[in-house]
Amino acid sequence: MENNIKKLISFRHNLHRHPELSGNEKATASAILHYLADTTPEEKYTKIGGYGIVLVFDSGNPGPVTLIRGDMDALPIDEPPLVPYHSLQAGISHKCGHDGHTAILAGLAERLTQAPLKKGKAILVFQPAEETGTGAQAMLQGNFPAHLSPDIVFAFHNIPGKEKHRIILRDGFFASASRGIVIHLSGKTAHAAEPEKGINPAFAIAEMIPALSQLPEKMKSQGYSAKITLIHLKVGEIAFGTSPGEGVLMATLRTRSDEAMTQLCTATEMLVKAIAANHLLTLSINYTEIFPATKSHPQANTKVEKAAKSLSLSIEKNNDTFDWSEDFGHFTKRWPGCMFGIGAGTEQANLHNNTYDFPDEIIPTAIALFEKLIKNSG
Repeated sequence: MENNIKKLISFRHNLHRHPELSGNEKATASAILHYLADTTPEEKYTKIGGYGIVLVFDSGNPGPVTLIRGDMDALPIDEPPLVPYHSLQAGISHKCGHDGHTAILAGLAERLTQAPLKKGKAILVFQPAEETGTGAQAMLQGNFPAHLSPDIVFAFHNIPGKEKHRIILRDGFFASASRGIVIHLSGKTAHAAEPEKGINPAFAIAEMIPALSQLPEKMKSQGYSAKITLIHLKVGEIAFGTSPGEGVLMATLRTRSDEAMTQLCTATEMLVKAIAANHLLTLSINYTEIFPATKSHPQANTKVEKAAKSLSLSIEKNNDTFDWSEDFGHFTKRWPGCMFGIGAGTEQANLHNNTYDFPDEIIPTAIALFEKLIKNSG
């Protein structure tokens, strides 16, 4: 097992050197298949929902069917050369730990080859494009094998700020719903010397910014937890002789349940439509990077808790939903299951920080826990 872990860590470091953005994980998928060449799944599927890979380990005997998902895409973040295996791709790096998640799933495939299941099936899903919220849906609504229908699904995320190896469970929703909103405003251009002859969207955007910032507080008074993060705006072009006629405002909407997201979208649309109308602007609204809230089912949480206790791992449980989002919610909408956390260290940099690095020490912890879940999920 120790030699396997050393090999897995080397594999993780290799993935770290060669990160790929969401939807572009071609070399990552090839590296995974090359690494797993000696494993013996009964079924293997590639190019699922893009560059996704699905492996099926089938005992041939009746029993529970358990799906484990790991993600494999990186982020558009430049990494300083702080580790010997730092990213070789300018402006791209594994700052969410998906290289570690992939290595763990690969290690689990090795374990299921070395110690085969005696009953049931294990479905291992290497998922692309988690960071953009498109990968899970692309797999499940695309060419995911229709005959594969798990009884229960699991995934985990490493959690900086928590003690290494600690298992983090959340009742109800584990991770929040989020989506990007793109608000496009059309007015009328004019000469900068005669701005009164045009309709400049800058004034409407200036009014929308504080109004949107205050909306979460209004949602709170209705019993919903919500956040709006303004991420980008643009008005016209750099042309000092022109009063612009086009403007765009972008924000991320975030809530701790799908119901709250519906309410937040409705409130946001009503607000910006009213402001646009007052300024005689034409308005269009689009949504992108849509993540449903990731729900943890009680039965699945209980299974993780029992498996963690059998491995003498410490456990943290509470009802606080994490504010970040995860597209594993598409899996838990279709099948019962849960996402849980594994502590990445109290001194670890935060996720998406350019100094973050996945802790190799938790690789064997995660493999052992997933193996317990698969073999004791009946």
